[in-house]
Amino acid sequence: LAYLFDRDLLVQSLNKAGLAVVCQIHTAGGYLHEETGEYIYCGAYDVSAHQEDFAKQLQECKELIGLVNKGGFINVHAGVDAWSKEEAMQFLEFCLNTIHQITPEINLTFETHR
Repeated sequence: LAYLFDRDLLVQSLNKAGLAVVCQIHTAGGYLHEETGEYIYCGAYDVSAHQEDFAKQLQECKELIGLVNKGGFINVHAGVDAWSKEEAMQFLEFCLNTIHQITPEINLTFETHR
């Protein structure tokens, strides 16, 4: 998440400005490699790696949104374009079940080009 450098300042700034937060989930990528500093767009192909990362980030987003007075929503850019239909369905079914368990009260959008 973008607030990793200073979450308190992000929350304070959003609340002071009266703004909501839009969280972005980008599974198994979208981060800087710890050693090289290189941007990793997609670090894994395996469905289970994306499922695990989705659940972790969903919980992080829920916690952040809970701190922001105006709340917010989550945009999901997840999965792998090259997955088979079965792999994509497996991932999306997991996501829907996880959303119902962790964040039923928060609106989420999924990018549909996958």
